[in-house]
Amino acid sequence: MYKDSIEGVLPRKKIRIRTYGTKNFLITKNKIKNEIKISYYNYRRKIVDDVKLNSSLLQQGFFDEIYGICKPIINVFYKRSYFKLKEYRITIDEEINYSKVSNSFISKPSIQDTESIIEIKSNNIFKKDDILKNFPLARSRFSKYCRGIELLKIF
Repeated sequence: MYKDSIEGVLPRKKIRIRTYGTKNFLITKNKIKNEIKISYYNYRRKIVDDVKLNSSLLQQGFFDEIYGICKPIINVFYKRSYFKLKEYRITIDEEINYSKVSNSFISKPSIQDTESIIEIKSNNIFKKDDILKNFPLARSRFSKYCRGIELLKIF
């Protein structure tokens, strides 16, 4: 998935286990979601399911028809702030931290990123050009997953 993301291969998948309000998904009591984001040439699709995290899933992984056996290799946690301005949803991710996951353990210490992310979204696909006009920010692609892989020197 890392190589597909870096190379911009389409279609591609991003598979993740997501929790909210915790720095360590391995010991959380919060709900856990399995998210699969699929990027196609002209749209994206997101599938979200509740999942019960257990040692079998972490150690044996789960099978994906494209990538084969998938296991968690990185833990990403960050502070997210939410805003709404007219029809726009704005999120700011800061204090982004990355840790390696190996044999069902999260390594310490984590690496804190020097970058922060601002994301501006609208449900109206016709507002895409308006976003660039109304928010004159430099546009760039940023993947916390890929950034963490690189900073942790996993590949």
